[in-house]
Order: sequence, then structure tokens, then C-alpha cells
Amino acid sequence: MKPVTHIAFDLDGTLFDVSSIAVNAFESGISSFIHETGNDRIRVPSHDEIVAVLGIPVDEIFRRLFPGLSAAGQARLNDRCTRAFVDLIMAGGGALFPGVRDTLRALHGNGKKLLMASNGRPEYIDAVLDSRDIAGLFTGPLVCLGECITDKAGIVAEHVKSAGAGSLLVMIGDRKSDLDAAASNGVPFIGCAFGHAGDGEIRGAKWTVRSFHEIPSAVESIERSRT
Repeated sequence: MKPVTHIAFDLDGTLFDVSSIAVNAFESGISSFIHETGNDRIRVPSHDEIVAVLGIPVDEIFRRLFPGLSAAGQARLNDRCTRAFVDLIMAGGGALFPGVRDTLRALHGNGKKLLMASNGRPEYIDAVLDSRDIAGLFTGPLVCLGECITDKAGIVAEHVKSAGAGSLLVMIGDRKSDLDAAASNGVPFIGCAFGHAGDGEIRGAKWTVRSFHEIPSAVESIERSRT
């Protein structure tokens, strides 16, 4: 039998565009944090500052945007902002990139195993997948950052292990961290030039797409290159 192709997708900037609600989510999260702690010296980051860090590990986002807070304060603010993102997403905020739902359904229907490889927290990932009716297309369990897995490369390594020897795993994303995670695990990478980072962080990728609709053709090209 032909080995099953496993496809690991980044979330922010690859499947989902959260930029339209990012400032509102941070404003809401910061407001809750101030109400609870009395610390009113926190500046709401600009839209561009937020978009610049979307897709990197969530703890690193708060270290970069709020360096004046202690680690405990950053973690607490992270909790409040994540809750705000989840509420806004479940209310319809943010959007899948054009072609995502139909393309994922086509890939799934063709026997591909779809996996999630996101730096986001589980509740955030679940909110996107559930609210956009695409959760059922992905194979579980969800692999996320934690004590044993500290970066995107670790997430991809877990997927490589689960896929098994002889299987093909493809990583798809828009950030250098996605490209590096694929390279460190020796798996092919498809760069999404339509994502939050444009094509600046994925230059040099052998396979690059400028719309989500192009992904099946890129996957087929990778499959042919392995035969």
C-alpha cells in the first residue's frame, strides 16, 4: 500500500488570520489584568507590533510585548488575553484564509492525514478549529508546547514519530520557525507567502505558495519527488 502523507499545518498566518481582532483582544485582556492587579502602567501594543509576533511561541509573545512585567505577570496577562481571543473567535472574529476550508476537505477526502503544528495554546487552537467547523478534519491528539515540548521543532518531531517510519510528513507554515522546524526534522516544507510574515521569513523554501488553493499541487510535487 502507498504510504499515507501526513500534513502538519501552522495555524496563525497559514490557516487563520486573527489580525482583525488582535488589538481588541489585547485591550480586553489588559483591561481585565488591570482590574485584577491594579497595575495600570501597561501600554496596549499597536496592530503592527502584534501582527509582527503572531505565530511565535505564545510565551515569547508576552516577553517581547511586555518586557516590564515579571514572568508571573506575563503569564497572568497571557491567560487574560487568551481568554479574550477565544471569546472573540467563538463570536465570529478573525477569518480563515481564502480557500482553507474547501482545500482541507479535499486533502482529507484524498486520504491525507491533517495535523496541527501551532505554537498557540490548546484552548486557542480549539476555538479556531471548532468555530470554523474544521476540527473533524484533523487527526488527534493535539500536540502543543509544554514542559517536554518547548518549540515548533519539538511539535514536528512528535508528528514525525507518530507518522511512523516510511511515512511522508510535510510541514506548512509562514514563519522562519516553521521552516526551521521542518529542516531540523528532515521533512519537506511548504512556505505560505500569503501569511502574516509575507515571503520574507521563508525565502529559500523549495516549495512556496501564494494562495491556500495551491497547497494540494505543492504536496503532489513533494510526493512525486519522493518516488
